[in-house]
Amino acid sequence: MNRPKRWSTSPRPRRLMRLRARCPGRTAGESPAPVKRARESRGKPVLKPVVFEPSPLLLNWRELMRATTLSGLPRQVAAGAEVLELTEDHVLLRPEVGRLLDECRSQIEAALSGVKGHAFAVNRTAEDKIGENAPCVQLLEQSEKRAARLAMIDAFKSDPIVQECVRILCAEIDETSIRPLTENEVRETVIYERQHPGSARSGSKNAKKR
Repeated sequence: MNRPKRWSTSPRPRRLMRLRARCPGRTAGESPAPVKRARESRGKPVLKPVVFEPSPLLLNWRELMRATTLSGLPRQVAAGAEVLELTEDHVLLRPEVGRLLDECRSQIEAALSGVKGHAFAVNRTAEDKIGENAPCVQLLEQSEKRAARLAMIDAFKSDPIVQECVRILCAEIDETSIRPLTENEVRETVIYERQHPGSARSGSKNAKKR
């Protein structure tokens, strides 16, 4: 004769058994471990600047270029070329691609002549520039922008309010998402501070976490 099954009238053992079945190896009532998700970066990688000492010749060439209205491809070609000689009436460049400099030569000469107030010639070497890190205006400006971005990120991460938020939330800062404030955001911040004097702000004055 089959005997009827006996069930416990206490709900506690059954509840404990269900917890053990769902969370093997943990005691009853223990919270499940947080799910770790792969970290995803939303912005461009933060690159370190190329460290080099710009020569007086390169700095003078950059100042002359800044005084012009060059833009687009002509400026890109001039900024990417290595300057070998600079006088009052001509410049000697070693371009990345000589053919492109030949195509933009008239525009570059016109812009430089306008600044100088007299005819200014742009000459180039027969060989093209070799190496990505050859000193040029483009590399100098790129290095300065990278250094400024790293300084902005460090300022944001070192802010006490940001550090406190990271500690409380057990969070990580995605450095690629830190960017400078836009003009509208700066304006809104100033208005908010005027309306709420003494209010706390997070991050540096010119950085924001997306």
